[in-house]
Amino acid sequence: MDSGLDTLKPKLYQSALSESFQEELALAQLAWQPGPDDWADFVDMLAISWVDALGRTLLEREIGGIQTALHRRWHVNQRAGLFVVDGPHPQGYEVRDVESEESLVLNVNAHLSQGAVIQGRLIEEAAGVWFPTGQPDLFDSVSVIQRMDLLHQWLESARCELLRAQDSLRRAFLEQEEQRRAFHQYFGADRVVFRSAALGAAGIDAFYQFLITEFQPESLEGDTYLNVYLKSGAGGPTEHRLELDLALASSRSLCVLYDPIDGIHFLPDYSEFTGTLKGDFEHHDVVARYWDDPGVTALAFQSEGALEYLKRHFSVAGDSLDDILIQQKPTPPRRAPSLLPGPGQ
Repeated sequence: MDSGLDTLKPKLYQSALSESFQEELALAQLAWQPGPDDWADFVDMLAISWVDALGRTLLEREIGGIQTALHRRWHVNQRAGLFVVDGPHPQGYEVRDVESEESLVLNVNAHLSQGAVIQGRLIEEAAGVWFPTGQPDLFDSVSVIQRMDLLHQWLESARCELLRAQDSLRRAFLEQEEQRRAFHQYFGADRVVFRSAALGAAGIDAFYQFLITEFQPESLEGDTYLNVYLKSGAGGPTEHRLELDLALASSRSLCVLYDPIDGIHFLPDYSEFTGTLKGDFEHHDVVARYWDDPGVTALAFQSEGALEYLKRHFSVAGDSLDDILIQQKPTPPRRAPSLLPGPGQ
């Protein structure tokens, strides 16, 4: 087993059960429904796999972000399911994913008999070499029919759905953070304001070309997206032109904001909006549109003069800007694990 992650685990477990993580712990318990026998496995999942309200894992927080290829494997290359032991291997055992039939090398010290089935979570420590995390279940003697029954039960379980959703979230947020760094590298900030919608569309098109042909994300280990496309034999990416909808295309100015959680925002008539908040302009209709539009988040109002303006022009109550905004621009309810949508949403 990888000693680096082993060393980190006690700190991660402590953080997962800390007072500051109680909201995430409660959500995870609702999703996982741990019993006394699998509490340790639940805490391991919460410490290593769970994506919190800010789009990060405790593993990311402890190591200060995903910085190396090893960190990336720990963070992204996790899998859960059933694995049947095919036989010994110099680095442990050769196993097969029962669902996909993919062969893996499992690095464990314990003795495993051929045909045994392991049900649980694995983390990749090297290319093609994995180790178990948490407390996997071991079925020492299982027939093929029993194996398929176990697989069916797993695929139909809430835990399987949860872990796959968390896998998608970890990958998505990691990619979003990389592309946000590209945005900041290109524009010099997370927020850029264009004097017209046409200039905004041209600016984002130019950024896209930079992102594809020049930016070198950590996930590609120094390569570019374009080179990866070409090496895969899929050809280059299609030509990209940003087409703004009517509301944005008619804007007198356009702000493009890249938020670490919510991603890219396009805010129309932004100079008129912020100027009115500060008292430089009187485009009160623009502020009213921002205020009434549920698609415009509270981020837009994190601007100079917003608190005084809202108190003066709207019937709002609250001692702070956050108090006022939470009434009109509440964050989406978290009725389900982390950032996942709730039932029926």
